[in-house]
Amino acid sequence: MNNDHNYWKFWLGQSISQLGSAASAFVLPLIAYELTGSVLSLAGVAVVTFLPYPLFGLLIGAWTDRHDRKQLMVVADLMRALLQLSLPLTAILGWLTLWQIYLVAGINSTLALAFDAAGFAAVPSLVEADELVTANTRLTVGVQMATVLGPSAATLMLTTLTAGWVLVFDAVTYLVSSLSLIMVTRSFNPASEAKSVAPHGQSLWAAAKEGLGFLWHMPMLRVIIISLAVFNFFNAPIQAQIIAFARHELGASDAQIGLYYTVESIGMMALPLVVGRLQRLGLARLTVVVLFLVGLINTLLPVMHSLVYTILAGALTAGLGTILIISSTSLRQQLTPPEMYGRVAATTRTLSWSIIPLGNLVFGAFAQWSGNLSLTYLVMGLGCAATPLIVWPLLNGISFSNPPPQPTTTTINANPNERR
Repeated sequence: MNNDHNYWKFWLGQSISQLGSAASAFVLPLIAYELTGSVLSLAGVAVVTFLPYPLFGLLIGAWTDRHDRKQLMVVADLMRALLQLSLPLTAILGWLTLWQIYLVAGINSTLALAFDAAGFAAVPSLVEADELVTANTRLTVGVQMATVLGPSAATLMLTTLTAGWVLVFDAVTYLVSSLSLIMVTRSFNPASEAKSVAPHGQSLWAAAKEGLGFLWHMPMLRVIIISLAVFNFFNAPIQAQIIAFARHELGASDAQIGLYYTVESIGMMALPLVVGRLQRLGLARLTVVVLFLVGLINTLLPVMHSLVYTILAGALTAGLGTILIISSTSLRQQLTPPEMYGRVAATTRTLSWSIIPLGNLVFGAFAQWSGNLSLTYLVMGLGCAATPLIVWPLLNGISFSNPPPQPTTTTINANPNERR
């Protein structure tokens, strides 16, 4: 992989693109708030950004499996660049409205869903099977680093420029991503997929149903999705309420909360670097262990009732969360036939993410009802730690060793003279 320029082109393009996406995700709610002065507008941006996943996720996954994935990703990048540029342009003309912001956020999220579903095939297409975990680790760490730096970059730009320039910056990063994809000479569609295309006349619903059937009849994939959904139900509210917990339960100052996020960022990027050594446990076993450890660390937050522990816990859970992404993604890529990549990626994200708003609502209401954030955190932490136990009956008879990789397939190369 070190000699494979295709992988590093892809890695660089995605890391730069994520820097812009994180910056615009930070500034877009600010633009909506400045335009309306309404807190409700902030919630509206969050809602329209999330809605495409439950509404279109299954169908988009099936759709990406029918098309040239790399070409689709390039088009998605170009369209997102144009959408981001439309906001500062209409603002200059005095035509910017809240509904346009909602429309751009929703379409951008839909395009991101299609991009990610198609991109699930990228790493397996660019590296050999025994390099998959290492490649996913480097890509995930690069993307996470960009996610952390994005809001800081936006804040720096806002000291001298208007918010519209942050969106222009995001548009430029999409163009960089599309160029990096064009420069990749390998296809993301294995030649073997020609034998597995959808029958003539098969609807997207039928293809999506076929994908769901595949996931349900693959015990390990089924358990991964259920585990992630249950875990997200309990864990997402922990992250959403951490500022309130630190301030009201621990008396943290603004500077100490800033320190929490700084240390969390370090853990997010540093801890995953040991995942190569941890994979000897087996990717499935590693996934289950990480779920339990995150839950255990979170459970101790109200027990320890210490700002120092909370800061260290933030770093550990952020790093373990990144390891969870790497291990579960690599395992799904190993178990999924190439012609199902889009459906498996989109379905996993749709089902595991759709539970997050419900978890935030339930535990937000529980905290309001009980008036006790420590009790709320104890319940959420225990729920995270219990996730492996909740899904344990489903693990019966499933091997925890690393699964055999999918057979290596010949790829359709953009350059006919290139050989893998």
